[in-house]
Amino acid sequence: MMQKIYPLIEPSRQSDLQEIIDELNAHIDFFRLDTPLRRSHFFAQVMQETGAALSVEEGFLWKASSLIGSFSYFRNNPAAARAHGYDTTKPIKADGTRVNQADYEAVANGAYGGRAELGNGDYASGDGWKFRGRGLKQLTGRAHYRNFTKWCSTNSVEWPSELHDFEINPELLVQMKYAVRSAAFFWIDNELYRRADNGANDSTVQSITDVVNYNTDSRPARISNFKKIWQQGLFNEIIL
Repeated sequence: MMQKIYPLIEPSRQSDLQEIIDELNAHIDFFRLDTPLRRSHFFAQVMQETGAALSVEEGFLWKASSLIGSFSYFRNNPAAARAHGYDTTKPIKADGTRVNQADYEAVANGAYGGRAELGNGDYASGDGWKFRGRGLKQLTGRAHYRNFTKWCSTNSVEWPSELHDFEINPELLVQMKYAVRSAAFFWIDNELYRRADNGANDSTVQSITDVVNYNTDSRPARISNFKKIWQQGLFNEIIL
């Protein structure tokens, strides 16, 4: 079943799919993923956030012009966009060199630094890179990592031997059980399961997408994801 959600995952990562299944099975009721409809809406979103190869960490290979068009920092600092984004051909920058690790970090800090709604410090703080999108939901921002930590602590009866501070150790979210758990946190915290209960239709997918990623251009893909999952009955069983 998970193989149909992630058809492009590398063969060496098959154990990651089983870890997703195990985490869901252990907490399916608590995660409010206890009906086929809820599970289908959940994975329609997750599929888009992580892609068919199951990428649980955000990448920052951006075209310079797209950085300028997407983020205020780079609109105000177009030279920085040209310095760290590729020009016309991936991954070559305008100066002829290849985009490198320092560029990825600069892009993340420019995109997410100083974002009050994310709880991040300014560009120089490095918070944009440190708290980049991770997990099945691509949880992003210092404040969200902090709130995830508090939520895990509040609900420690579900995982009494696994308490961590994800603000201090944000890289833990690339581990599959925490990748799943962080997505479930977002699902529950925003009561998306209530929206999912509204039905197997486009408007319900849209209402969930409004919360997950309002400005995304992937709304048609998320609707398509849901239809594929629902029509094939991929999550009709508890689980998986």
